[in-house]
Amino acid sequence: MTLTHELTQDRYTRGLNKLGEIDGEMGQQVIESLKAIAPDFARYLIEFPFKDIYSRPGLDLKSREIATVAALTPLGNAQPQLRVHLQAALNVGCTQQEVIEILIQMAVYAGFPAALRGLFFAQEVFAEFDHVKQPTKSPTEIVQAYFAAFLSGDLETTLSMLNEDVEWHVQGAPNVPTVGTLQGKEQVKAWMLDFPNYFKPLVFEVDRYFESADEVIVTGRFKHLVLSTHREVGSELAIHFRVKDELICSYKILEDSYALYLAFNE
Repeated sequence: MTLTHELTQDRYTRGLNKLGEIDGEMGQQVIESLKAIAPDFARYLIEFPFKDIYSRPGLDLKSREIATVAALTPLGNAQPQLRVHLQAALNVGCTQQEVIEILIQMAVYAGFPAALRGLFFAQEVFAEFDHVKQPTKSPTEIVQAYFAAFLSGDLETTLSMLNEDVEWHVQGAPNVPTVGTLQGKEQVKAWMLDFPNYFKPLVFEVDRYFESADEVIVTGRFKHLVLSTHREVGSELAIHFRVKDELICSYKILEDSYALYLAFNE
């Protein structure tokens, strides 16, 4: 197998995974229906939109689907695609009311017939979505999915599991740059992007999950290399999560703050 072929396969696989994340089974059905008549076109449809465009870091998937639904609504020849992306918008976190507002907004720029057609499609999609909606995940399952995404380095999926107004608190000494209280997904995103500038993670292990109502407490341990001092630091940890509407709305971590303080002292 040549390097070019390996890179192409990797591009296709990443695009296929992104398609599944956005459209679920409906997107896969579209690809399967094309394979018999135009398999190369099916591959293009995976690689360019879903690997090259949808995987870009500038917008989250919810924002991309809002833009896509708005763009498809005025197109009289794209009803099947509009139906697919109405479903996708729900899959990536849009509420039904948000979808309705997007379509009403299109009445201003695309005209009432286009908005009305979109609303009728949305009504059908909502009914199908409510019928096949997956059972609600438990708070522990939500936290486990968060850890799986976070530890794999998938920042976009990690952030998609957080409430827009998430509260993020790391207790400790002020000389540790990652200590503090953050409010909102954008601040948490900046924190996650900044973390590798200070630490090289060596060990992160979760032992147990304790769930009560909408709260989950996780116990485990970590070990990091502090990049500024080249010292290793580690301790037991406990993280307190609160989950609301299948999204993490609060994160508070307790660890050996004194050990971290010493690790950052020259």
